[in-house]
Amino acid sequence: MNNTYLSIIVCTFNRSKILALTLPYLSEQSRGFDSMEIIVIDNNSIDDTKDVIQEVQKKDPRIKYIHEIKQGLSFARNRGLEEASADWLLYLDDDAKLSQNNLEHVFHTIETYPFSMFTGVWKEWHLSTPPIWLPYSTGNYILKGSNTIREIGDDYITGLIMLINKQKLLEIGGFPTNLGMKGNKVAYGEETYVEQEFKKRGWKVGINPNIVIDHLVGEHKYKLSWHLEAAFAKGRDTQLIKRTIGRGGAKLGLLKSILFGWVKPLLKLILRSEYYRQNFIIDYVGAIRYYQGVLVTFDE
Repeated sequence: MNNTYLSIIVCTFNRSKILALTLPYLSEQSRGFDSMEIIVIDNNSIDDTKDVIQEVQKKDPRIKYIHEIKQGLSFARNRGLEEASADWLLYLDDDAKLSQNNLEHVFHTIETYPFSMFTGVWKEWHLSTPPIWLPYSTGNYILKGSNTIREIGDDYITGLIMLINKQKLLEIGGFPTNLGMKGNKVAYGEETYVEQEFKKRGWKVGINPNIVIDHLVGEHKYKLSWHLEAAFAKGRDTQLIKRTIGRGGAKLGLLKSILFGWVKPLLKLILRSEYYRQNFIIDYVGAIRYYQGVLVTFDE
C-alpha cells in the first residue's frame, strides 16, 4: 500500500440522489487505501444529503461529514482545505465517478513528477438519453496537447478532478470566494485563478490523461438556455480573472459576433449532417452572450 497520504474532498449542494450513486462508488474504488480520508462538504443542502453521507459512513469510517454554512463552491472547497489532514488534496465533483486504478495513477504522479497541481480528464455518463444535438464537449474533456503526462500547456485544470499541494494552496489563500458556483448560480473561474497563481510563482501545473473520471451530464444541460447562460458566465468570469479585453475590444467583439458570427455556424448547419439548429444557436448566440458577459464586468 502506498504511504502517501491523500485527502479526497467532495463538495455537494442539494444533490443527494446523485451523491447516493457516486459516494458509494468512490468508497469502493478507494477500498484498500487506508492512508487517505474522504471529506464530504455539505454546502447548506436542504434535501437528505446528510442522511446519504451517514449511510455510507456506516461502511467506510474514512468518510468525514462537514457542514459549511457559507454558500458557494469556493467556500466549501476552502472548508475542505481547512479540514484536510493530508499533504495532497484531491478535489472531486459530487457527480463524478472515480474510475478503476485512478488512485494508482494519482500516487504515481505525485511521487514521480514535480507538479504542485495537476488534473485528469473526464468522459460523460447520463441518467437518461441525451438530446442528439448535445455538444460532445459538454460531457468530455477534449485534450489540446499530447496524450501524455506533462505540464498543462494549452490544456486547463478542470474542477471536476484536481490534485493540489495543500501547503501551496494555503500560501495563495485558497480559492477566491468571489468566483465560482453559489447555490444554483452558474459561475466559473476559481480553478483558473488558482492555476494562474501557481504559475505566477513558478510552481509546475500538470495533466495526467491516465486519470479519468466519469462525469454526469445533468439533465439541466439538455436545455439550450443552460448553454447560453454558461456562455455568459464564462465571458464574465474569464474577464474577471484575466482582464485581457478592454471595453472597446469587448464592444467590437460583440458587434462582430452579431453581424458575422452566424456565417460559420450556418455553413456547418448546411454541410454537416450531425450539426443541428440547436448547435447553430449555441455557437452563434453563445458567442454574443459571451461578449455580453465580458461587458458586464465593466459595470461592476
